[in-house]
Amino acid sequence: MSRLQTFWSRNRALVYTVSGLILGYSIAIVMSYLLFSIGQEKGRGNIQNFTVRSQATENVLDLLKEFNKVQERMDALQRETVVLQKENSVLQERIDALEKAQIATKEFGRFDLAYKKNCGQSSTYREACNNAVDGNLETFSHTGHTGFSNGVNNGTSKPYWWVDLGNTYKVRRVDVYNRLSSGNRLYNLDVTAGKSLSGMSLCDHYKGRASNGELVILVCRQPIEARYVKLQIMEANSTDNYLHLAAVEVYE
Repeated sequence: MSRLQTFWSRNRALVYTVSGLILGYSIAIVMSYLLFSIGQEKGRGNIQNFTVRSQATENVLDLLKEFNKVQERMDALQRETVVLQKENSVLQERIDALEKAQIATKEFGRFDLAYKKNCGQSSTYREACNNAVDGNLETFSHTGHTGFSNGVNNGTSKPYWWVDLGNTYKVRRVDVYNRLSSGNRLYNLDVTAGKSLSGMSLCDHYKGRASNGELVILVCRQPIEARYVKLQIMEANSTDNYLHLAAVEVYE
């Protein structure tokens, strides 16, 4: 339970009481005003009318004083609620950071399941898919190039790369080593895994953009039983849209 919820549960009766007092005081003010008006209608100069007006005025002043006290308390409660909301937001951010840190420190398998395994990609421009699983960070895979116009390179829509691990494993982590140049092209990347290329589940998503040679570590929220791992840029616009990978490593 958050601190804001705890505050509400502990002070619910007080809030209801304060709201009731405000409503009661409002009704009393209206009634006093009505009595004052009735007294006026009975004739000016009447001593009873003067007494009623005096009493009504005192009642109104007393009620205004009480109302101001209640309003001050309500304002204080509102300020306290805002403070608790901010503290709750900070605590949630810390919890999220701790969860990410816990995931990052998990012990993963030590053997790269993708090394030298069969692979494929949506299209090829000079550099084959297996350059991403050869253990050499100076080579890279490269999806198709469809032309050059108006000073812009044209790649393909939603290019992808995949690897066949050879057997089914519980995939938990995928390390992507970005190309040493033109690294900003790596962004909006989905990493999926599954027992077949037609039955994949999302492991993680990388928003990007990446820098040259950057190591991007993607961790599945839950282990995925998979033989295939697929990387795909989800951008549909083909303008300067290429998937080129220096290395991809897969771990249990």
